[in-house]
Amino acid sequence: MALRGEQALAQLGPLTTARLASPYRRVLVASGLKACDCYGGAVLRVCVDRHLAASTENRAEIWEPTNPEVWSRMHDLLSPLPDGCDLAGDRPLPARNQEIIFPAMKIEEPEVAVLLGQTIMRVGPRLGIGSSPARAVAQAIVVLAENAREHAADSSIGVLVACALEHPMNELHLLALDLGGTLATSEDAPVQLRDALAHSRARPGGLASLMLLAERRELDATLRLASGPARARWRANDRVRYEVSAPVPGFVASFSVRL
Repeated sequence: MALRGEQALAQLGPLTTARLASPYRRVLVASGLKACDCYGGAVLRVCVDRHLAASTENRAEIWEPTNPEVWSRMHDLLSPLPDGCDLAGDRPLPARNQEIIFPAMKIEEPEVAVLLGQTIMRVGPRLGIGSSPARAVAQAIVVLAENAREHAADSSIGVLVACALEHPMNELHLLALDLGGTLATSEDAPVQLRDALAHSRARPGGLASLMLLAERRELDATLRLASGPARARWRANDRVRYEVSAPVPGFVASFSVRL
């Protein structure tokens, strides 16, 4: 399968649910994986971290994709692996994938989000990313991290972020994921997600500010949100579109800019 976008989100619930009483070894069979983006990398990392945190005796193992390109992307989205997580060792370690700007990682302090934003700005020119898209995504990571800190204090993983160039869409993509249950477990999650976006329009520095700034800079940006069964997709200079899909624990926010 392809572990990206909605296909990856559909696996977040199953992969963060314990199947056995600890301790045990959980094996993630990714050998047939056909694609892996920021969504896929974040989902796999959350699965590993949650499993290892459940018991000091738990272990995890990943069977590497046989597709070299997919293996390269997945490797750098998950590196460095935490203690207790091993690779099957069937594939040689790939060279550094320049498209992965930073791997799926936990942000514990606001200052880290600022530093990661600076990383995006520094590597942008080397990857052919213009200053305006890089600046927009650098600002987005601070906003998304602050949003999770404010609204997902109950998240067992804090907030986890990842950033990469995504092909063939030719997008600079940032993802933030938390497991806060306030919105995700609500019976009217779609209504609450709609209300949250509406309220953010009147709040400086909120989620809506990312899109308003992108429109001002004439960037082709898209904000995607997912929580529980609710989905929202807001493309620059277009209306917000809502739909319902497979339930997602927590809150997932994606901000991308087409280059």
